[in-house]
Amino acid sequence: MNDYFTEKGVKEGWVTEIQGNPRYRIKYGVFRSIVPEEEVQCDACEAAKRMELRAQAAEDLVNIGPEERARRTLTGYQIGAAGVAMAIAAVATDAGYFGKYLSTMPIIVGWALVESGKTGL
Repeated sequence: MNDYFTEKGVKEGWVTEIQGNPRYRIKYGVFRSIVPEEEVQCDACEAAKRMELRAQAAEDLVNIGPEERARRTLTGYQIGAAGVAMAIAAVATDAGYFGKYLSTMPIIVGWALVESGKTGL
């Protein structure tokens, strides 16, 4: 059944097949984006750089780069601000206990992203 949907999706354009072997980077902790060709170096250079970055990450106990850390921190502050606005609206409109509880979820997720950006984990 899984093969049917994958096959049908690729044929009808729901899913695009990736040609070749592009390299990916992770953004915002969950999204994947293709690294542009001009940023891709030779495989030997990539391997040496990866080994150097792994050694540095093991030493510093950090597993995400500075760009991703900045993205997570910014996104965390934005989600946290939206959560605070939701909490204020929930209290102002007397949304009840469940509505007030739900408004705290974005605050918690925002805080987690900010801490992830600060610590690099």
